[in-house]
Amino acid sequence: MFGPDGNLYVSSIFGRVLRYDGATGSFIDAFVPLFSGGLGSPTGLVFGPDGNLYVSDFSAFGGVRRYDGATGAFIDAFVPSGSGGLSGAYGLVFGPDGNLYVSSNTSDSVLRYDGSTGAFIDAFVPAGGGGLAGPIGLTFGPDGDLYVTSRADDVLRYSGTTGAFVDAFVPPGSGGLDVPTFLVFSNAAVPEPVPEPATILLLAAGVTGLIATRRSQRR
Repeated sequence: MFGPDGNLYVSSIFGRVLRYDGATGSFIDAFVPLFSGGLGSPTGLVFGPDGNLYVSDFSAFGGVRRYDGATGAFIDAFVPSGSGGLSGAYGLVFGPDGNLYVSSNTSDSVLRYDGSTGAFIDAFVPAGGGGLAGPIGLTFGPDGDLYVTSRADDVLRYSGTTGAFVDAFVPPGSGGLDVPTFLVFSNAAVPEPVPEPATILLLAAGVTGLIATRRSQRR
């Protein structure tokens, strides 16, 4: 994941988060040092609206830990281990509502927490909802819905407002999909439409008329 500073942050499953130069890939530092704040098996990473780094921890004593976005210093266990039934925290994402969504891998659910306090809100996608099994990656799509990868070799889509199952957006095994993990939508800019010739001629005529009017006003 790229951070606000343009550098690349990578979770190293044995207890730390490493930072690399976003242009060259050169190693910079262990942004989150080994086992900082009790970090065991970091998986998902996301920078929050407050600019801090949130790290999901798959270990038995995991949860979601928060680190200073500028220094990497441990702040707190934002979501304590087991909160709301969280077990095997994996992917995480802040939603359009400002709250934090976490995939609870071993309880087959997606849990939602208050984006400011970390307090449990609800099981946004309840256990097994829509056939969910071993959720890993989470992302909100351009349509506002939540997309979730699972160990059933598929990508499931849920309503971004209610958590209701919509469909198997990517069916099991499609294109050879095997144990999908993280996912992301491209944020590439949509090309501007090219004006039709008639539109260009009308624009040129308008500009010419405007120039002629200004010249006459100067006389």
